Amino acid sequence: MAKAALKNRIKAWWEGYPVDAVGGRSGGAGRMQNQVRRHCPYGPLADTFNILFGQGHHQPGGTDFLFRIIGEHVPIPEQKALVIGCGMGGTCRDIAERYQMRAEGLDPNRELLGAGNAMMKETLRGTPVRLGPVDLKHMDFGTSRYHLIVAREIMHGQADRHAIYERVENALNRNGRMVCTQFVANDGVDADALSESMRTALDPEPGVFLTRDQERRCLVETGMEVVHEEDVSDEVLKSTIQVFADWQRAVEQMARYIEQPRMLQELVRIVDHWQRRSDALKSGQVGIALFHAAKRSNELL
Repeated sequence: MAKAALKNRIKAWWEGYPVDAVGGRSGGAGRMQNQVRRHCPYGPLADTFNILFGQGHHQPGGTDFLFRIIGEHVPIPEQKALVIGCGMGGTCRDIAERYQMRAEGLDPNRELLGAGNAMMKETLRGTPVRLGPVDLKHMDFGTSRYHLIVAREIMHGQADRHAIYERVENALNRNGRMVCTQFVANDGVDADALSESMRTALDPEPGVFLTRDQERRCLVETGMEVVHEEDVSDEVLKSTIQVFADWQRAVEQMARYIEQPRMLQELVRIVDHWQRRSDALKSGQVGIALFHAAKRSNELL
């Protein structure tokens, strides 16, 4: 019996049915083989992310979700924004273009940063976006101050949340705001078991999953006021399912590139990463909380 096509094996894996129940190979991939293939412009991992999530993005939701979670906190033009966990900088680009702000992005993954900087040079001529590396455990913003700081599902990898939020609070200007979406453990869940089940090749470090109340308390204890709080689990899960629904399109686009075998390997890593997160969200082990936190005002001033 012929081995099922990779796109069908991944589809079966994601949707949870036996691989032998999948239909035969589509003719689309065969048509792509007749076209001229070229090298990935930004690298196998970066271009796989681009195909799945949109140019410059490395997680579901994209631009629409970004502007939705920022909400009515519309930054003032010419002020400065920071994105922690910026990946290839798509979020920074969207903020800079929408709000006419200077945007900076920090990320621990230097491969994605390199691809992002190359992307910015080619597509953002004149748009004020800067990307750079960061060690999340030892973040130092120096004297920089920001009107808006955005972080999407990245803080769970850091044990000392207080230290991170203290640095963020110090980096906000007086009227600034932090917009953070964060994985939170639901009540009664074994946090250690959850951490182990969420570890993947893309996120190999053990996570520290606090409850929603504990996460809020960390923000408050470091000098911030939580002015808005919301559960966005269903919204993120829906976006994730939509992204991974069309395997044929993604695999056929990868067939355009000489690095297709490496891209397929990256695709498997990405699927494993988001399948684990989706399973945890569906089972109710974990949720995703949105916090808007502002610098607490000093009533004596």
